[in-house]
This record gives sequence, C-alpha cells and structure tokens, in this order.
Amino acid sequence: SAEAVRLVATTDELISQGDVLADAAEVHELVGGTGAGQSLLREAVQRYQRKGAPQAIRQLETGLYVSASTPLQPQPAPATPAALDPDV
Repeated sequence: SAEAVRLVATTDELISQGDVLADAAEVHELVGGTGAGQSLLREAVQRYQRKGAPQAIRQLETGLYVSASTPLQPQPAPATPAALDPDV
C-alpha cells in the first residue's frame, strides 16, 4: 500500500489520492496499525474536502467510525436476511 500511496501522490487527482489513502488506512486497520490508519484516513478526508467531494467522505463514514479522538472502529456488518441466505 505504501507504493500505491507514493505513486498517487505524484498526481493531481485528489479523488484518486483520497481513495488510495483510504484503502491504505483500511489495510493498516486490518493488520492492527490503527495509529497509521487514522493518519492515512485523515489525509484521505482532507483530499476529499479539497476536491469538494462530501459524498466520498460519507462513503468512508458508512464503513468506518471516523473520530479524531478515538481509533478507527469497524462498523458491524448488516445482518443478512434469511431469505437471501442460501444455507437456510
């Protein structure tokens, strides 16, 4: 993920930068690096804000709890309705 962040940083594509930073934050969160994940997520939000893309920020908020004072916390996945569960 570090290589992707380095490469996208050389572009002027703020949405792409935000997307890559958000993906890198998720990778860090999954491997237990919440401090680095928080920092990357804040950078992603800053890119989206600079671009004027509130929908991208909302999309992040649907998957992660974003707070400057608490670690990233995954949101619980929605329950799968029994009608859609092939094992039922």
